[in-house]
Amino acid sequence: MLWRALGDVREGFFIDVGANDPVKDSISRLFSNHGWRGIHVEPVPYYADLLRKSYPNDLVIQAVISETEGVVDFYNIDGTGLSTAKLDIAKGHEENKWPVVASKVSAMTMDKLLEMCGESDVHWLKVDVEGYEYEVLSGWRNSCKRPWVIVMESTIPCTQDSNYSEWENFLLDKGYFYVYGDGLNRFYLHHDRKHLAGKFDSPPNVFDNFQLDRTSGYVKNLVEDFNSEITSLIDLKGRKISELELDVNSLKSQISALKNSFDEKSKDFLRKEALSTSSFLERERELCDLIVNLRAINDKNFSEFRSREKLLNISHKSRINNLIENQNKMISSMRREKEKNSFMLNVVHEMGDSRIWRAAVFLSKLFSSDLLGKGLEALKKGLAGDKAVFERDTGVH
Repeated sequence: MLWRALGDVREGFFIDVGANDPVKDSISRLFSNHGWRGIHVEPVPYYADLLRKSYPNDLVIQAVISETEGVVDFYNIDGTGLSTAKLDIAKGHEENKWPVVASKVSAMTMDKLLEMCGESDVHWLKVDVEGYEYEVLSGWRNSCKRPWVIVMESTIPCTQDSNYSEWENFLLDKGYFYVYGDGLNRFYLHHDRKHLAGKFDSPPNVFDNFQLDRTSGYVKNLVEDFNSEITSLIDLKGRKISELELDVNSLKSQISALKNSFDEKSKDFLRKEALSTSSFLERERELCDLIVNLRAINDKNFSEFRSREKLLNISHKSRINNLIENQNKMISSMRREKEKNSFMLNVVHEMGDSRIWRAAVFLSKLFSSDLLGKGLEALKKGLAGDKAVFERDTGVH
C-alpha cells in the first residue's frame, strides 16, 4: 500500500520504528532498494547490527522511542519480533513459554527522532513496538514535522484484538485521518496529503504486481507446510519405491522362472525340431530317390515306347507297302481280266456261233496259265479254218 501511494517519489525518506530484521517482513527494504534513505530504530543489539550491515548509508538507532528520554526496561525474546518494553505483554509471552530476557536500553522521544531528520520530508513513518504505541506517540509533543503517511500496528501482540483506541486520538489531533486497515496495521494520512487518499481505496491486488516476501512469516508457514508435504511425499515415494522394488524383485523371479521354463521348452523344441528335420530330410532323400527312379523308369519306358513306335512304324509301313503291292497286283489282275473280257467279247463277236463257248472255255483255261502267247497263236489258226490243228493243240472239240 505504501509503495502504491509513494512509489512515484524519488529519493524519499522514511522512519522505521521497531525495524527488527533488515530482510524478513521488512517494509523499508523495498524503498531502500529504490534509492530511498531513512532512520531505522531497533533496540535489540542483534537486529541493530544486521541493519547497520544491510543499510550502511542509513542511520540505525539502537534505542526505544518512549515518552521520555533516558533508560527504560526492555524485554527481549531472541529470534522473534515479539520483544517489547511493555511489562504486561512480556509476562504474557513468558506465560506462553517464550524465553524473556530483561535489560536496560536507551530511550529517546519522538520529538528528538523527528528533529534528527533535519529539513527532509518524512514520507512515511512506521511504528511496530509490540503494545508500546501509546508511549511512542506520547513523546511527540513539540515537533512540527508531519510524516505524509503513518502506519501503526493496531492489535494486541499475537491476537486480532485491536488496541488503536488507546492512541488514535494523538494522530487525529495532529491532523491525520484514517484511510486504510489490513487487519494488523492502520494507515493514516495527513490532511496536507489528502490527494493521496484515493491510493488507499482498495487493498493490494493484481494491478499492484505485488509479491509475498519469501521471508515473511506467512510465506514461511506456507514453505514449512510445503516442505512438510514434500517430506511426506518423499516418504510416500520411498515407501512406494520399496513396494515397487519388492514387486520388481517378484517379477524378476517370475521372469527368471519363465525364462528357465522357456529355455527348457526351447531346447526340447529344438531337439524335436532337429529330429523332425532329420526325418524330413530322410523322407526328402527318399522322395528324391523315388523321383530319380521314376524318371529312370519313365525314360526307359519312353525309350521302349520309341523303339516300339519305330517298330510299329516299320511294320505299319511294311503292311502299307504290302497292301499297296497287293492292290497293284489286284489292279493288274483286274486290268488283265478286263483285257481278257474285252478280247473274249471280240472273239464272240467275230465267231458268232457255238464255237464261241468252246473258245470261251479254252480262253478261260488259257488265261489262267502262262500259255497266253501259244493260245493266241492257236486261236488265230483256228479262226483261220485250221480246225485240225486247233483241236490238236488245244484239246478242245
